[in-house]
Amino acid sequence: MTVESIDLFVAKGQQAVDGCELRTWHNAGGVDWYSGIYWETPMRGRENLPVVDRREIETGLRSLGLPCGAVVLTHSSLRSLGNVIGGADAVIDAIMEVIGPKGTLVVPTLTFEGFEKAGRRFDARTQPSESGLVTEKLRLRREARRSLHPLSSAAALGADAESITAHHEDTPCGPGSPYWEVWRREGHTLFIGVEFACNSLFHVAEEVAAPAYLTYDFESDVAVTDCGGNVRAGSYRRYACGRLGIVRYLGKLGQVYVNAGVVRTTPIGAASVRLVPAKDNVQLAVDVLRRNPEWILEPESLPLSEPLESNANRSG
Repeated sequence: MTVESIDLFVAKGQQAVDGCELRTWHNAGGVDWYSGIYWETPMRGRENLPVVDRREIETGLRSLGLPCGAVVLTHSSLRSLGNVIGGADAVIDAIMEVIGPKGTLVVPTLTFEGFEKAGRRFDARTQPSESGLVTEKLRLRREARRSLHPLSSAAALGADAESITAHHEDTPCGPGSPYWEVWRREGHTLFIGVEFACNSLFHVAEEVAAPAYLTYDFESDVAVTDCGGNVRAGSYRRYACGRLGIVRYLGKLGQVYVNAGVVRTTPIGAASVRLVPAKDNVQLAVDVLRRNPEWILEPESLPLSEPLESNANRSG
């Protein structure tokens, strides 16, 4: 049996620079960044991992309470599930089946390396996603829509795909971005086999809280090609943390979310899968950043001075 079990990139430790810091699974497969051609190979040494099908994924997502009609931002590691029959497409189809025709699936399709290799240009039609095979398979679907930020784009599939991706014209995760829209629309964040180190909505919280460490660089006169082949020049902001050597340890927030009681967890195949409401994801991170922004910059798991409560549990 041939199994698509490739993750091109995963979150590195608990670090996040301009989003998740990424690395390549060289032993699994690869990508020609300029042409966007993927090649896939069976994963040797994975014979003892469970075989997972679409129905099992659907059952697990329903047990998490992922609602029909949801807007869900998904961070995923395909290989974490085991040997998935149907590969990345089975994961996408399972999520779409659970959220139904009124739901929308959103995934990050980051392009930091591709942007540089393409001569600081961005083509939404051909620039491969650097956020894993699930995200690449989704953005290649004919009915998918993709935002136009040249470094931090997102792709979406479903009822609100067009409106969620239409106005990504300034910062990676600020107003108008797909990530901001997931929060504004009270969606959910789904983590399939990845830790909270990979959490795009944390950057929405940064935009809201505006901690002192958060500054921007500008990419000016970038040639951007949309999905219709139209080319325009634009200027976009990007987070300057990477250039300045500022590391945010997002993984530490996992315990904050767990302590607040906003995380639902279930096993699917070999993966631990988590679901967090977007409003709680952002609000709890905003609370941390407003109380003690330096905490997220410290690698040690230092406790906060006081416990944080979920926004949903507050009386006022």
